[in-house]
Amino acid sequence: MKRYNFDLGLDVLIEDIKEKAESKKGMFKAFFAGGSASGKSTGVKEVMERLRMLGFIVELISADDYSFGGRYAKENGISFDDPQYINVEAIKTDINCLDNGGNVFRKKYDFTDEPFYESKKIISSPEILLVEGLFVLRDDLRDLADIKIFFDIGLHGWILRRTFRDATRTEMKPANILNYCSNVVEPKYRQWVLSTMQFADIVIQNEYDPEIEAKNSRRSEVQLKYKSSLNEAELIYGLLRLGGDRLAVVKQTDTYYNPKDRDLRETGESMRIRKEDFRIIWTYKGPKNKGSTFSIRNKYEFEISEDDMNAFLDIYGEEIKVIRKIRTMFLLGSLVITIDNVVRIENGTEEDLGMFLEFRTNTKITDTRILTKEIENIIKNIGLGSVKAENRSYIEI
Repeated sequence: MKRYNFDLGLDVLIEDIKEKAESKKGMFKAFFAGGSASGKSTGVKEVMERLRMLGFIVELISADDYSFGGRYAKENGISFDDPQYINVEAIKTDINCLDNGGNVFRKKYDFTDEPFYESKKIISSPEILLVEGLFVLRDDLRDLADIKIFFDIGLHGWILRRTFRDATRTEMKPANILNYCSNVVEPKYRQWVLSTMQFADIVIQNEYDPEIEAKNSRRSEVQLKYKSSLNEAELIYGLLRLGGDRLAVVKQTDTYYNPKDRDLRETGESMRIRKEDFRIIWTYKGPKNKGSTFSIRNKYEFEISEDDMNAFLDIYGEEIKVIRKIRTMFLLGSLVITIDNVVRIENGTEEDLGMFLEFRTNTKITDTRILTKEIENIIKNIGLGSVKAENRSYIEI
């Protein structure tokens, strides 16, 4: 087994397939497996396009298109993430037919209660057949392959990819997606898919890249905070005098976590569970935009239940730090302004970080200079004086 990153792995794989396909009589078969959101579908399509550019006749079939359907799954107590959901015999029949020079009808599945069906499109026996799916390296299929490829990704990355992806392509709510990932996808992956990596000839590590992929959250925040030399009563008086509307006073306990396979502090990300009164909020933040006084980050958050939280934490990682604060919230124009009395808890030790004034807006910013001027005027008018912005998050202070 050889392991490569995504780009190098595809380059090596293309050369390997090219060399072996040219020397083999008959159809060459490459099987692609891997976990959810590991990039196997994207990788397979790129492999197909590049091989076609080299002049090969290439076809692709997906094991997902051979599904028994939702009714069968319900009757048999299985999910889409169980191998029994796929009609393996139908896949083998089509592969063997193509291997013998025959033609097959392309299968289609509409993600309904009904099983797959034959479309009107015919697949003729190609020079190279690519077969992809969660379970194609299991013992009932892998012996048909001439080369076997496995796409690998850490748990942190696939959960984010899956959550971002399904929130836009399905009608599932983010909390339900997280629940399904924690209670079904991850344990089923451990049960059925991960062990098949040992049979791969090539493993392609396709990790989540926060600098690029965090934007798939399609949400962002703009923040700027200042350490205050004034006490809470003075800050409240100053904001009320400027016409600020007091929204609420809340107690928040923010617990930050690291996944088992990486340190998010090194990538500039954060994974947080916030407890606020009777609410539990799951939050992911990507790296900060570089070169700005403001903390501008992609962000994704939603409310979850205690059961959702426990299921997620059972698979995710370990606690690294707790930030506890009493937050008084104001609205002034387009800005949400909070007065935060902050305590950090690390390794069982509490440290009072002090009082902070934080400015936040979700409005799209075209010129941060205008926003900076507005904030500076507020600071001056409430009597905070000359103070530098604190660009670090509470977990970094």
